[in-house]
Amino acid sequence: MEKTIELADDVIKAAQDATGLTGEREAVERAVCDFAQSRRKKTPLEAMLELAGSGIHDPSYDYKSMRGTRNADDH
Repeated sequence: MEKTIELADDVIKAAQDATGLTGEREAVERAVCDFAQSRRKKTPLEAMLELAGSGIHDPSYDYKSMRGTRNADDH
């Protein structure tokens, strides 16, 4: 479905700068699609996968060292 809308020139320029596209229609369409995608509610799996590559983990964390203390009273 196509729509005709009026946008300020600075809005179109911002869409072109953000997307790297030179065509007005393509740039605005991509910007709107990217915005809608970013606002879409993520599933828990998508959220975890996004965090997995974010680099927020502590590289010095040693999960193996925790194994010796877990369930120590069970023995």
